Amino acid sequence: MKSEILCIGDIHLGRRSGKLPPDMGDYEIDPAALTPTATWRLVCRWAVEHNVDAVLLGGDVVENAHDRFEAYGHLKWGIEKLLSADIPVFAVAGNHDYDALPRLADQIPAFNLIGRDSRWEIIDTELKNGARIRIAGWSFQDQYYGENPLSGLDIGRDREVPTLGLLHCDLDAPGSIYGPVPGSELDAVPVDAWFLGHIHKPSPLSGPRPIGYLGSLSGLDPGEPGEHGPWLATVNGPGNISVKHLPMASLRWEREEVEIDSLTGNDREDLKDGLVSLVSRAIDRIHQRITAGPFAPRAVGCRISLTGRSSAHRLITSFSEELAHHQESSGGIYYFIEKIIDMAGPSFDLAEISRGTDPPSVLARLIISLRDRKGGDSELIASARDIFSRITADSKWSLLKIDHPADDETIRRIMIDSGMKALEELLDQQGNRNREWGETE
Repeated sequence: MKSEILCIGDIHLGRRSGKLPPDMGDYEIDPAALTPTATWRLVCRWAVEHNVDAVLLGGDVVENAHDRFEAYGHLKWGIEKLLSADIPVFAVAGNHDYDALPRLADQIPAFNLIGRDSRWEIIDTELKNGARIRIAGWSFQDQYYGENPLSGLDIGRDREVPTLGLLHCDLDAPGSIYGPVPGSELDAVPVDAWFLGHIHKPSPLSGPRPIGYLGSLSGLDPGEPGEHGPWLATVNGPGNISVKHLPMASLRWEREEVEIDSLTGNDREDLKDGLVSLVSRAIDRIHQRITAGPFAPRAVGCRISLTGRSSAHRLITSFSEELAHHQESSGGIYYFIEKIIDMAGPSFDLAEISRGTDPPSVLARLIISLRDRKGGDSELIASARDIFSRITADSKWSLLKIDHPADDETIRRIMIDSGMKALEELLDQQGNRNREWGETE
């Protein structure tokens, strides 16, 4: 008998994004409508409207113990709404809500918190449609857990009743203090699916035996771009489970590139107008992308990367941060720029600059040598590789997690890009000196 079970990853009730524009109210956007709490309420209403058979929560339902008073009302509202439609709720506690979720579960009747005290619990339950399922779950009892939680699981295969595993853990992360689990051991457990919490990037969860992370219910910050929301698992029996992602998050983060090659000249206002036009086109591309599916967010934060080369690059970067205030609305969705990242570079006539004897000319010849793969560049690349290796080996850089390039072409590209920006700086300094000398004369 088919059952539809809604699976929800890290919600973090009580958390809010600090990256929202302060004047978004001018677009009639209420920041409270963009919180994980708002998405939780939306998902609960959807579950009732679509008559799902159960809801699973993968831990970190609450941001932390300090938020449990605020979270209590929202969690209670959702669970009571689900229970009123005869939809049971099963959950495990994560490292964020190891203390808060058990306390809330004790205060909310019929809220099934599985695996308390870091002990595996296997629940065999009959759903409202008459189908039976088993749920194996384990909950954090403290903020940290450095052992493999699977070590305490003893479960046999059931060929009659589908079994779902619900776990908050750190997959394939040896040494982790958040329940490290080797993927091979997880795969070896005789369950029909593993729905995991902790990592906020959702896994594909494809195939008849889905295993992976549900991801955060809502992108909690710009570092969590793309689709977020619950998953609808259709359980047809043991070994026959299909999962569909429902990107219902009210706030979404997206990234897009803007190529500045077409922006030329020295007129500051013309360049501003041109850049705004390019950014608006980028937002339109995002809009087309996210409205292709059945769910649309209420607001989208956009991180724009400037790419390409332009003779006006330096002037463009001097005012590009002003675009952080750019906001617009399209098809009922509010868009705002979260950040502008300059990955572009200057465009020069290197051959002309290289004809002189001053430092810019010397640098231009070096860039040409790298670009055209002329003699001598192998020594330069070898020297650069040695520098990268020393930086990545130095402990003071380790927290930056810098990976040194693996191949010559990547090193060549980095050196050319860096050289072009250094040349831009030299020429600007040279121009400033010439203007100062002209004024003195």
